[in-house]
Amino acid sequence: MLGGTYFISFLDLSDKYEPALFNAKSIFELPDEVIVISGEPRTGINAILLSPDSEAYTLTVNNGTGSGQYASGTVVPIQANAPPEGQVFEKWTGDVGHVAEEYNASTAVTMSAANVSVTATYKNLPPTTYTLTVSSLGTSGVIILGSPSVYGGTTYYTMAGITPDTSITLTAPAVSGGAMFNSWTGCKSTNHSARTCTVTMNGNRTVTAQYVGDLPKTLPGVMMLLLDE
Repeated sequence: MLGGTYFISFLDLSDKYEPALFNAKSIFELPDEVIVISGEPRTGINAILLSPDSEAYTLTVNNGTGSGQYASGTVVPIQANAPPEGQVFEKWTGDVGHVAEEYNASTAVTMSAANVSVTATYKNLPPTTYTLTVSSLGTSGVIILGSPSVYGGTTYYTMAGITPDTSITLTAPAVSGGAMFNSWTGCKSTNHSARTCTVTMNGNRTVTAQYVGDLPKTLPGVMMLLLDE
């Protein structure tokens, strides 16, 4: 074999070379030749050699794996590093025209007859928020007072985008729709006499104001007639 640079897609392993030596993207100096391996070797498949005058091009993967030297046309798997705490992978930047899936942390680059550089970028995770759902049982359209006041409303209603550990107190009216207040359910704590429900938003929460019965009906007026004797 003539000396020079050879690009090998797959290598036929033999007793002469230990399999562990032949890892992708490695360069080996052998007698009278330098071999650049551009793919995973497979036992039983003959080496595919390009011209000894072919040129290797550099792939640089910032914040990820896959960097190395490859022949034009080689498809190289790349993988973004794990994101820093509080962040998530966003996209690849740089020579993204060579990237198969720009918004996928695990994708591939197709090499051309030029050096290629790509960078994995990250963005902050959206803040965690929770949703409060307030309903009523036994009657509907109950006007609930909130503290803070922004969390008040008329059942059935929901409040989204609440930051973790927010403490909310809700107060139900004694009477609504001809029914009397009975109890709250789903609360962290309640005060029956004040008809209040307190929740701490460390997750999505659903609370219900329960009403029962009808109001006592007043007796009709009685007309008393005074009769003359």
